[in-house]
Amino acid sequence: NERWHLRKDGSRFWGSGLVTPLRDPEAGPGAPPLGLLKVMRDDTERRRAEEAMRDSEARFRALARASSDVLYSMSPDWAEMRQLSGGGFIADTTAPTRGWLEDYIHPDDRPRVRAAVREAIRTKGVFELEHRVRRPDGGLGWTLSRAVPILGADGGITEWFGAASDVTPRREAEERLRESESRWRGLFGSMQEGFAYCEMVYDAEGRAVDYRHLELNPAWGR
Repeated sequence: NERWHLRKDGSRFWGSGLVTPLRDPEAGPGAPPLGLLKVMRDDTERRRAEEAMRDSEARFRALARASSDVLYSMSPDWAEMRQLSGGGFIADTTAPTRGWLEDYIHPDDRPRVRAAVREAIRTKGVFELEHRVRRPDGGLGWTLSRAVPILGADGGITEWFGAASDVTPRREAEERLRESESRWRGLFGSMQEGFAYCEMVYDAEGRAVDYRHLELNPAWGR
């Protein structure tokens, strides 16, 4: 059985006991045991680690219920994703998984994610990166992900706790702007007529008194 025990000095330890009957090998099967052998093992560190993990999971669940962001926790080396609350943006992970990189991250972004993880572990600093993720419907979205290390008493990393927000609308707007700018540049450079982009110059009273060229297309100088 397992339970808390008291040492002679009054401190507690979590003991895991195993009781084995001692039997006379020459006695019959129904003979009573000669005695009992009890072995007690100190499992205090394991018990405390389990309690710390349960506390951590409880805090994670409470924060996940109160947040609309994606929340996740990682093992010290990022080999295992312990929990993920997707906030409706990506699929939840309720059981630890080592396939998180393949399950969630776009293949083209995985090298950048690995490099950022290695640097964060090396410096025990903040992990921060914008990258693409796979959504529950199979489509792709963009997320800004940040994670901080949780340090133990010895200064080592015990786990990582992170949050990620959906930045897909902003990234899509930026892409549309780049495409629009590219179309404008193509049209501006291929026009056969001279074209100038100008800015008005105003005096102290707000009256237009002049203008200046901001940009001229190639045909302007022909």
